[in-house]
Amino acid sequence: MHSSKDCYNNLAACLLQQEGGNYSRVISYCEKVLALSPNNTKAMYRKAVAFYNLRDFDAALRNLEQAKKHARKPDASINNYMD
Repeated sequence: MHSSKDCYNNLAACLLQQEGGNYSRVISYCEKVLALSPNNTKAMYRKAVAFYNLRDFDAALRNLEQAKKHARKPDASINNYMD
């Protein structure tokens, strides 16, 4: 059985894949995940991508830096947005 954390994370991922995604909802879902699992790098990354698409580059960078800090191993997806 999936936890609420997993469901919110999956919803955020699906919304990011939609054309013209609802980035505010992505951020909201990611915040719910992070409230339950503060070091969840997927949620940090997805939140960063949503901020990036909203052109809030400062917030995107902050979330990318957190994701990079908590990642178990180097992640090319994170680094691509930071370059």
